[in-house]
Amino acid sequence: MVFTNILVAHDGSDHAKAALEMARRFALDDANVRLRLLTVVFPADVDPGMYYDGTMGPDVESLELDQEMDKAAQTRALDELHEAAATLEGIPADRIACDVELAPAAAETIAAFAKGHGCDLIVMGRHAKRGILDFLGSTAKAVMRKTDLPVLTVE
Repeated sequence: MVFTNILVAHDGSDHAKAALEMARRFALDDANVRLRLLTVVFPADVDPGMYYDGTMGPDVESLELDQEMDKAAQTRALDELHEAAATLEGIPADRIACDVELAPAAAETIAAFAKGHGCDLIVMGRHAKRGILDFLGSTAKAVMRKTDLPVLTVE
């Protein structure tokens, strides 16, 4: 099977860097391969909660703070993805896309993003836990359950 649109789930970890290197090898072997680097940023969790007078409702200041924090996190994540993309020696920049998604759940977001962008392979790092039953990290396991695409995990 030939893969041409590879999604690399990237969280900045050493495992993600290893996954990126594996995807780079696919791209070096075939000039038709495109790489999509994706980072999922979790939304800020400032609870609007209760007003000081005891009533419940959306606290506009908290919501604005959430939005500012989310935007800053997305900008930082995109900068980090561009730095990661710059390490892909031998792969022209026009074959690499960097994306950041703001979402509360990584696995669902990775699976949906891959499907929505026509990816044919997901490559991601795995954070092996302990023993054979925990061979894959929880995010990698969840992605495998939520997609029908092949998932290559790299430690």
